[in-house]
Amino acid sequence: MATGRGSGRGWLLCLMLAVGGCGGTGNGSPPVSTRAPVPAVTAATTLIVTVTDLLGSPVAGAEVQVSGTRMPARNAITDVVGRAEFPGVVDGELHVSSKTADLYGYAQIPSMNGAAVFRQPLLVRSIYTAPGGIAGATVNSVADDGRSLEYTLSILRIPDPRFGESQDLRPEDARVMACTPDLTNDAQRFQPDCVSGNDGFDAGYDGFDSGRALSIARIPGPGYDAIFRPTFSSTLLLDQSAAASAADPADARLFAAKYFLTWSHVEHVVGLAAFAADDASSGRIALLPQKPVTIFPVESPGLTTTGRNLFSTVDALATLEGGVAPLYAALDRTIDFAAARPDEVSAIVVVTDGRDPTCGSRSECRARREALLQKSRDKKVAITTIGLASSAAAVDREALGELSRGSGGHSKAAFWTTDPRELSGSVAVALSHQQIQTGTTNARFRIQSSAPGTFVSGHTVIGWVRLHECYEFACSDRDISYTIKIP
Repeated sequence: MATGRGSGRGWLLCLMLAVGGCGGTGNGSPPVSTRAPVPAVTAATTLIVTVTDLLGSPVAGAEVQVSGTRMPARNAITDVVGRAEFPGVVDGELHVSSKTADLYGYAQIPSMNGAAVFRQPLLVRSIYTAPGGIAGATVNSVADDGRSLEYTLSILRIPDPRFGESQDLRPEDARVMACTPDLTNDAQRFQPDCVSGNDGFDAGYDGFDSGRALSIARIPGPGYDAIFRPTFSSTLLLDQSAAASAADPADARLFAAKYFLTWSHVEHVVGLAAFAADDASSGRIALLPQKPVTIFPVESPGLTTTGRNLFSTVDALATLEGGVAPLYAALDRTIDFAAARPDEVSAIVVVTDGRDPTCGSRSECRARREALLQKSRDKKVAITTIGLASSAAAVDREALGELSRGSGGHSKAAFWTTDPRELSGSVAVALSHQQIQTGTTNARFRIQSSAPGTFVSGHTVIGWVRLHECYEFACSDRDISYTIKIP
């Protein structure tokens, strides 16, 4: 009996201690383990992160951070081939990010599946996103005396490369800015600042309720249905004049051009063209092989599915800058080149300041522009403008807005920036909008003027809209240029 009770107490103690093996002496002595406890062993992996930019080139000197649910954050710097190595990483969900002064990228690794070596590519993009784009503008109503105007702007939704999509905007988050004509910028040629009409006409205005949006709505992109999926044609038209070179001394537009060309594939053909002309008044010479516009390759101009083959041509453009910008003559020729074929969505993306010193007087330039727009509608070619200038005074915002708004097709947009680093982001948004018709934020505004006859048929409003955009951890303001022509 005693033996039985002692043995029972031993097994009870064994269960309470939860040891792997247990025995008893049969006389009540403590249980003895029959095997050594096995320590928990967690496999470790060498994680190799390779950082590349939009062109697939390695990024040296980038800071890479790895963190996870089972490990603290660790940092390393990429070597000359863009590689950072992290030995002894515990498997589990991992977050990998990389940054330089101008680039940022992020990736998530659900699991490395117990691999001894796990390789993770990481693409970094410019932190300088597109400055904001206008996909369309519609007049809702005009007062009989021409003192007030109500309209809707379709503003492209552009995610931040670090924070993603912003939160939905409220009416108080979108405001049109009041405008007062600048009388100091009309020396060489009259330039309207607020409302364009006949030569010499300009008028100021302010926004109703301090410019606050009357209403705001998030509109999804219509996209293309499964039955009709078109092919795409995109031609980049680069300003190679002396003014473009001065606004972009580091040739950021050439990096953007290479990125543009990487979008080529069997269902998306791309083209490359550049424009400049000799300046008779100053003697400045354009260095392009063909004037007013050169469409590449020079020996056999055409669209291609292998845009990277034109990278050497883009590199050569760095030495082919000078002269003035014959914008309208270049667009005329490029519209013919880019004319849409059946079941094709065709677009020209032009990078320029919008000024054309070769088209004549302001009224002559306007007539030339209207003829170009009619031609683009006839040939079903959309025009997206990316305005680049060293300052607001150095760009023709009216021309840029009108070229986009009045052109053919559905995938057009207008951008404007003084920072060349925003060009690659603008190109990305332009191409994405062409392919999927990006969603927009539609904001309705009312502006008013003290002068009767300010807002009448044929006049064009030139303005700025300010968006207050918030993300999970940050908020920022974005100023977007727009134009709207009153029918």
